[in-house]
Parts: sequence; C-alpha cells; structure tokens
Amino acid sequence: MRWLFIGVLIGLLTSLAPVALAQTVGKAVVLPNLRLSNGTVLDAASLRGQPVLIYVWASWCPFCARQTPYYQKLHEHLQASKSPLRLISVSIDKRPEDAMKYMNERGYTFPVSFDAEPISKALGSRPGLPRVYVIDRQGRLVVSQAGELFEEDIAAFARHGESTGDKR
Repeated sequence: MRWLFIGVLIGLLTSLAPVALAQTVGKAVVLPNLRLSNGTVLDAASLRGQPVLIYVWASWCPFCARQTPYYQKLHEHLQASKSPLRLISVSIDKRPEDAMKYMNERGYTFPVSFDAEPISKALGSRPGLPRVYVIDRQGRLVVSQAGELFEEDIAAFARHGESTGDKR
C-alpha cells in the first residue's frame, strides 16, 4: 500500500511538472526574434509597446483545425481595422512544409513562425494544443490558455489585448 501511494504521488508530481514551467500571468515577457515563413525576421523590439496575441498550433491537431479559421478571421479584422494588436502564430509541426501546405490549402494568410523552441523558452512550456498567449502593451503576459476555444473566446482575448495597458 505504501509503494502504491508513493507511485501515485510521483505520477502526480511529474504530470504537473510542465505546468510549473509555464510563465506566470502578470509577469513581464521578453519575446525572441522570430523567423517568419516568408523568410523575414520579426524583430521583437518592433513589438514593444504593442499588444501581441500568440497562437501556437499544429497542422495535425484536430482542435487547432476547428479554431484556426477564427484566427484567420481575427487576422483579417485586425488588418482592416488598423488595430495595434499583433497576431503571430507559431507552428510546432516538425516539417514546416506540412504547416505551409495546410495553410495554403485553406487560404490562411496570418503570419506563421516555426521558432517554437524560442517561444517556449520565453513563455514557458504548457501541455496541450492549441495554446494562446496575450501580452499587453507593457510586455506582461495577461492570458495563457491551452485547449480548444470558441470564436467568442478568441474575440474576447483580442479585445483584452487591445484594451490592456495605457494607450501610447
């Protein structure tokens, strides 16, 4: 019985380890430079003072497949409205060509990076896909969410990102 208890305790502690590594909401985040699929480098310094929504996804993820159209819709809205909120997606596909084929087949045009490791280091690792992070104008993490979301959740995160912090 004692060994069973110890085994269960070890299992619980190790299953919670990735969550402990996640960046704490409210803490400052230093984003890395990211290479985008079009070959350009997104300079992290250019994001200072702007709210940023980061969407982490994969072409093989069924939950991502259901909600990625909402991010495309958000991307189009942000471009049309000249919103200060920046949407950046990060694919964790092992082969970038798989993600690009997926995006091209569906007509997705939002920016995508394959620099998953630097983003994971900056934001901490969290289990589950898709993941969304919102960083406010002061560079603080204000949303860290994993799992499937609905269109209204994504719209609320976008409004949250646009309205947090002072208006510069």
